[in-house]
Amino acid sequence: MRRIKSNILWQEWTDKTFSVAISKNKLIFLYIKAEWSHLCKEIEEEFCDPGIINLIKTLFIPICVDSDERPDINFRFNRGGWPSLVILTPKGEIITGSTFLDNEDLKKFLIHCHYLYQSKSKEIQRRLDRKKKKAPQNKDQNEQEETNPSEIISQILYFLKNNFDPVYGGFGGKPKYPHHEAIELALLVVYFSKDPEIEEIVKQTLDRMAQGEIFDWEEGGFFRYSQGRDWSKPQYEKLLIDNARLLQNYLHAYQIMGEKRFLDVAQSIVQFLDSHLYNQDLGGFVGFQSADLSYYRLSCDKRKTSLRKPQYGNVVYTDWNALTICSYLEAAAVLGEKKLLEKAQTTLNSLCSSNSFDEGMFHWLGQPLTTPWRLLQDQVYMVRALLNSYQIFGEDSYLSKGYSLIDVLFTHFFDKEKGGFWDRVEDNKGNNPLCDRIKPIIDNSLAAEAIFQLSFLKKEPIYTSVARRTLSFFSRDYLRYGIVASQYAVSHFLLMQDPLLIIAVGKKGEKATQEFLCNLFALFEPRKVIRFLDVEKNSDILKSFVKNGEKFPKAYVYLGQKCRLVTDKMDEIKNKIYDLRGSWI
Repeated sequence: MRRIKSNILWQEWTDKTFSVAISKNKLIFLYIKAEWSHLCKEIEEEFCDPGIINLIKTLFIPICVDSDERPDINFRFNRGGWPSLVILTPKGEIITGSTFLDNEDLKKFLIHCHYLYQSKSKEIQRRLDRKKKKAPQNKDQNEQEETNPSEIISQILYFLKNNFDPVYGGFGGKPKYPHHEAIELALLVVYFSKDPEIEEIVKQTLDRMAQGEIFDWEEGGFFRYSQGRDWSKPQYEKLLIDNARLLQNYLHAYQIMGEKRFLDVAQSIVQFLDSHLYNQDLGGFVGFQSADLSYYRLSCDKRKTSLRKPQYGNVVYTDWNALTICSYLEAAAVLGEKKLLEKAQTTLNSLCSSNSFDEGMFHWLGQPLTTPWRLLQDQVYMVRALLNSYQIFGEDSYLSKGYSLIDVLFTHFFDKEKGGFWDRVEDNKGNNPLCDRIKPIIDNSLAAEAIFQLSFLKKEPIYTSVARRTLSFFSRDYLRYGIVASQYAVSHFLLMQDPLLIIAVGKKGEKATQEFLCNLFALFEPRKVIRFLDVEKNSDILKSFVKNGEKFPKAYVYLGQKCRLVTDKMDEIKNKIYDLRGSWI
């Protein structure tokens, strides 16, 4: 984390810090920062003001948290943007908070919060206790009876249609964000139903985004969001996670609708990620390119000669890199670019070599080995990266590592009583308010989807049971998430379907086999799971369905339990998969 130039002695988020706050009965001033935010840099100038320094040092216990390094803290305490300035009780309960404040308003804010707590601490605590009792806490939710997935999907699809902006595309008004999961849900509907209304939503959204100021045609990549409804006035930072997700959106749009302009945008995103965020020395992709208004308003030629360059991240985060690996594998297969395949595998191997698969993934490369906490999102995204890597490389070690992480999920994150996965490992010691765990709907949806797919490779009935219980956990309150629950709808739909299993048979290490696996992976089919069997290593298994004298590589396409096609011709596989689409709900 970048050091703040200030005389404030910022504390870390530890049990010791909260113990000190309790012993001194001092409020906590929590500053949640983002390295890429220009507003954070501006407010850090205010932290150099002697008056503000004196107020914070005298009246508060100051804690600084980087939101990318501690997404669990950011998720619970962020007040709607960066910077987040949060006033906590000594035990870590939120009293109030704000985003950016100018110098005078920040001073008034600090003074008001201190004297309010000094004069009305008991009343404030009673209010916090009442609020906590009324809050919808999914940790106390009872598991529901079997629900109708079709009704759930239809309801979320209604939110999507109702929030669509028919003039400028996208969802909602201003500020306007790329809702990656909503776009993916719409693409799923287009693939399975050819619904013209949804297809128009997808096309207009993707086109308007690419034509708007939120997209950087000079260097490639998308900015984080736009302040204007028409995708104008962008917030100029570029984040790895946003661009990795949008890369998947544009690749899938091209695969489904076959329109080259979507492929052009995808290639531009890849160019940005390759040129600006990939760091070979660090072993993966850094998290961001920071906001710099004057730089991004320059033409491409002037940017090249500019002495002032935006700041880049210097940390390789597990979840963001695992997601980028999945996007790069798809891009490599669709674009036929071997170098993308190599970078994805190099990044995956960096993550694998720096972690223990018996204890779970750390949140970033180089995280101290003594760090006790693990996060759900790192385990889930890494499982997906390992599963996709197995399918395109045919490397059994990736699959075995994925199963090891599933064991970690079941042991340390799964709620065996009520279903669903907690966002972090259990921590019942000390005064840390993170003892209260939560169940994020998006990470749980992705976990259910990945576990369901893996169940068809390992034939473990418990995998399917856990996947379904995980989705059922949210069946009572998914409506409160609105369009944000789009991933929940996607995962629900996929768990309703028979798997489309492709058994690919070939000789490991041969160029023809690798190209065959890559071409299979490039076929868009959300239900698709590829299992690789080596002619020599898996000869015992192959005896049951492979005839003598057959030539390899070859694919055996199954829908449910029935084999629908045996061929070595990619066009035949593509046509058969398309014919087996079935229909939307």
